[in-house]
Amino acid sequence: MSSEPQPMRVMKGNLAGTMTEGFVMGVLSTLCMSVWMLLANRMTPVKQPDPLPPEEITRHLTEKLKVDDQLSDSQQKKLSLFNHFLYGGLLALPLVLFRPSSTAKKSVSQGMIYALGVWFSNYYGLLPVLKLYPSAKHEPARMNGIMIVAHLIWGSTLGLFLGPGHYVVQRSKVYQ
Repeated sequence: MSSEPQPMRVMKGNLAGTMTEGFVMGVLSTLCMSVWMLLANRMTPVKQPDPLPPEEITRHLTEKLKVDDQLSDSQQKKLSLFNHFLYGGLLALPLVLFRPSSTAKKSVSQGMIYALGVWFSNYYGLLPVLKLYPSAKHEPARMNGIMIVAHLIWGSTLGLFLGPGHYVVQRSKVYQ
């Protein structure tokens, strides 16, 4: 086994099919992440668990769009779920299209590293800049811990789904 770094490999072939399958895998990975978020937040010793970020982000977004007063609590929760799964599916696409690894172990590791980048860039960058969620530096350590583990679950699950032998890899040609 060579220790030389492998060049980035770009998936080629049925791009629409690859992206669709990757989006679905991102959504499934988001489901795994969401189960952890709900369980961890409910098991907290705090009497009233904090609302989870997807709910807060959606609340801030609907306030900015001035549609928050038009949505019931039930509609707001459904919109939060929709937004969270949509974002998870979309953010899976770069990893689906540019996969540098060909082994399952590396795919999982790279998925986890990618997920930490997603967490960091969103919770320290994009979300605070857009005023949709406070910076992670202002969040309680408990919530940051929940969200970091959630993103690691998302990334490892996505990496596992995208590992060698998976349907996306078998159907697509790999360019080196």
